[in-house]
Amino acid sequence: MRTAILLMSLLFAFTACSKDEDNSQDPTIDYPNSKVYTSTNGTMLVLHSAEWYLTKASNGGGDVHLKISGLTNGDRLTIQTHGDGLISDDNLEMDTNKSFNKDIIISFFATSLPSGEFEKSTTIKVYRGSDVLTVDLKSGKLKF
Repeated sequence: MRTAILLMSLLFAFTACSKDEDNSQDPTIDYPNSKVYTSTNGTMLVLHSAEWYLTKASNGGGDVHLKISGLTNGDRLTIQTHGDGLISDDNLEMDTNKSFNKDIIISFFATSLPSGEFEKSTTIKVYRGSDVLTVDLKSGKLKF
């Protein structure tokens, strides 16, 4: 009888315990509104936040900013910027954990601002070995 009770107790103890899920590899665990982008080869970009905003300059011009943060498993990140007809891909610096947090001028207007609403966009490229993940971001409607 004691053996049966001991076996039932052990059986109950093992079935009552459960292993917690390991969320240590979940890049969005602390940022529930994150957006995750992945390529078919596993290159990943996680955007924790992407905030577009405008600033005016004293000369009548202005800037379109993108404040962006996130992380990647890529080796290098670039972001496209515009100004006076020039388009360039600027490096987006990462820390040792491959996280980034940057305020970038995406576009500028040298001397006059657009009247009414307008939209801007940019492209982020994540390079990982020979794989390239391309992510297009749009501002939505903006107005100075």
